[in-house]
Amino acid sequence: NSSTWISINQRLYKPNLWNFAIIVIYAENNHRHESGKRHAKLDKIEKTEKEKEDREKVINLLTRDVLYFGSECEKFGAIGISQEYQNLETIINNEFLKIHNSNSETKDGLFDSWQKIKPEIILISCHGSEYGLYLKDENGRCKEYSNSDFYNFFKKRSDYTECVILSSCLSKNLGELISEYGRNVICINQKVNIKEATKYVFEFLKFLNMFSLQNSQVYENAHKFSLEKLEFESSPNSFSFEFLKANKI
Repeated sequence: NSSTWISINQRLYKPNLWNFAIIVIYAENNHRHESGKRHAKLDKIEKTEKEKEDREKVINLLTRDVLYFGSECEKFGAIGISQEYQNLETIINNEFLKIHNSNSETKDGLFDSWQKIKPEIILISCHGSEYGLYLKDENGRCKEYSNSDFYNFFKKRSDYTECVILSSCLSKNLGELISEYGRNVICINQKVNIKEATKYVFEFLKFLNMFSLQNSQVYENAHKFSLEKLEFESSPNSFSFEFLKANKI
């Protein structure tokens, strides 16, 4: 229809064979241009997604997981494990350090959560003796589990666990057994005040939060930091907290 005009980029063209050819060429070039822009956007998105995936892989590789396991035995004095865990949560804000709660006070609960999370760091907060650890049984009663109950379990998980923190009185015997399998261990060689043990753990994890990307030396440094921070050198319990360096790492 000769009375019909076509608008392209706000310009009017009267249709004829010549203009039609121009319109076809323009439309094709415009399509290629828009298609190229879309492909460029897709490439950018794909590149961004790939970079994001790579970054997540690196973070997962460098992240240390901390498993907190606490168990009360009121006849020896309340530890306050719920409050202790909440306090530890507040200081861990590093994307390369994550803390998990076992949410169980039994031996089986400890083993199950350890198997599930496969932590680099395990913190056990409970009462203890030179013969074992006091945990709640399946009926909620306080029971002493011998060091041998944990020995083989620790041995099988020595490949991925770097450090075991035994925040338990008289836990050195168990600590020495664990260190034989190449794990760094924090243990207590005598009876100490619950408040001091809690403070030590708090400062230890605070240091890890600040320097989580250091190599395995970070655990010994964290131990020294905790003692200095709490001035245990002048305390009667100055030698209560021991760091047992891994035989192999």
